[in-house]
Amino acid sequence: LSTQMQRLEEQVGRSLLQRTGSGVRVTAAGEKLLAHANALLARHDEILADMSEAILQGTVSLGCPEDYSIAFLPELLRGFCATYPKVDLRMVCAPTIELHPLLRRRQIDMALVSQADPDHPEVLRRESFVWVADSPDPDLLAKDVLPLALSAPATLDHRAACDAMESANRRYRVAFASTSLAGLIAIARSGHAISVLTKTAVPPDLHIV
Repeated sequence: LSTQMQRLEEQVGRSLLQRTGSGVRVTAAGEKLLAHANALLARHDEILADMSEAILQGTVSLGCPEDYSIAFLPELLRGFCATYPKVDLRMVCAPTIELHPLLRRRQIDMALVSQADPDHPEVLRRESFVWVADSPDPDLLAKDVLPLALSAPATLDHRAACDAMESANRRYRVAFASTSLAGLIAIARSGHAISVLTKTAVPPDLHIV
């Protein structure tokens, strides 16, 4: 694999992977090439599906947390629906803690779920949590008791936020609660609290603090 990557980097004339002491990261050039590669593979799948006599049909139900559905699914679904136009796709947007029971009861066929420090062979992506606010307001950050806007207590982001506050010996209170991503973003935009989101889901008008 290393030899193949070296040849690929020689072909494009750019470094695609950055090797650090903690592992390997994709460079900006690598991300750009990945987008082109995904488009080529999607086109390849469309051609095969178009030429195949067997047309995939039926209904598939997919569960996904709201932040993933906003960040990743539009492009993925565009390719899937173009490749399999006769498949009816049913989406269920819910937190991971609600998706697991649906999977166990076979009410959905598959799901994208989040895990903290996953030891699992099917890890598709690693995401970090970040603190977000309407602006890096010194007055808000300087409060003796920091107001937070968090989701349900059993969710990963809620637990991660509370653990981070306690590790830093920082006083806080859950001033606002919302079970939806849109609600948390609205509260952060109001400027009255700091929230926690996955980095990919942060809208451009909010600041990472």
